[in-house]
Amino acid sequence: GHNFNSPHTHSYCNIGGSTEPVDACVPQAYGPACNSAYGQLPKGCPGSGQGCGTIMSYCHLINGSYANIAMTFGLGHLYGTLPERVPQRMSAHVQSQAASNPGCLAPIVDGPLLTVSKSGTGSGTVTSSDGGINCGSDCSQNYTAGASVSLTASPAAGSSFSGWSGDCSGTGNPTSVTMNAAKTCTATFTLIPTTPIHVGDLDNTSTRSGTRWNARVTITVHDASDQPISGATVSGTWSNGTTGSASCTTGTNGQCTVTKSNLKTSVQSVKLTVTNVTASGRSYSSTSNHDPEADSTGTAITVNRP
Repeated sequence: GHNFNSPHTHSYCNIGGSTEPVDACVPQAYGPACNSAYGQLPKGCPGSGQGCGTIMSYCHLINGSYANIAMTFGLGHLYGTLPERVPQRMSAHVQSQAASNPGCLAPIVDGPLLTVSKSGTGSGTVTSSDGGINCGSDCSQNYTAGASVSLTASPAAGSSFSGWSGDCSGTGNPTSVTMNAAKTCTATFTLIPTTPIHVGDLDNTSTRSGTRWNARVTITVHDASDQPISGATVSGTWSNGTTGSASCTTGTNGQCTVTKSNLKTSVQSVKLTVTNVTASGRSYSSTSNHDPEADSTGTAITVNRP
């Protein structure tokens, strides 16, 4: 630290008119203003072992030892930091000495840069096996010259991976690129087209059960050509005299049934509202819902007490 013009941080006071040092871990006198809290970490520190001191102090000599030290050189101290103590200044000095004495200390040089980008109508992420790239948000990384980097493209839901371009090519996934120079790899994601589906009919029935009654609704799901869709999951809610959710999955005829049981006779009617229909490779178009008998809106239907 002294080689980089840093005084002891326990004597680094009177900055901005304050008598407080950066830390207070001095075992000998450096003046009463900077020695009044000998043996303690700075005011406001959570306690020993919390990294409140700096390497230009004697904080390792008090309770907590080296766990008391934070590698900051006083950077961020409330009353300022001398330019000679800024880590960037120290790094520049090391780089300068390394360049002047290459046989003693080799300069740090970044390797070739790998840049990843994405294109296409779909979406997804690209990651490297070493964790240096997660694109996403982190789409570039320097690598050692000659390193082989493995990239994996992961399409988001509703998208597919179509292939690589740039310095990567083909459809292999993962793919590898050799970093003998700066490289750019682009992953193309394509949106998977979906077929719209809708509710093609809602039918209601009601039955007595002792002093109670049951409401039943049969839902029919169609595609754009009004052909039945099997394997579609219908979700809905009950209201108007009762509460709760409802769900069923259509069979080969495109139909499924939900039931609300044990309704009191004081309940005159209940209503089922379809809130969503899901099926693989399909998209729900609620605006296309209809009912050929016109006894519902195609989205909601009322069931009266028998």
